[in-house]
Amino acid sequence: MLYPYFTAHQLLPLLISALFIIASIITFHSNKITIAFIFLIIGSFGLGYFIANLDPFLVLWDEQYHALVAKNMLINPFKPILYRDTVIPYDYTNWTANHIWLHKQPLF
Repeated sequence: MLYPYFTAHQLLPLLISALFIIASIITFHSNKITIAFIFLIIGSFGLGYFIANLDPFLVLWDEQYHALVAKNMLINPFKPILYRDTVIPYDYTNWTANHIWLHKQPLF
């Protein structure tokens, strides 16, 4: 039973995209390839929308630091910095509190 795990707002795109994918399979077997492909694309986007809505918030552990680095890369795109202004001295060997943020490569 799926209903206790998802809200009605989350279930609606899942059910609609499942109907589009089933319609894609049916139309494919009746040799209507173009319509089947269109139904498959719409169903795939619906599944992507469903998955994106499962957790719409940034998790406080990791994503907030990557968002801050991305914001700072708007000023200087070739220098991924965590802190724009270093008020206190930093240890370059400590990757969690460094000036240059090299946890993940840019545009990952």
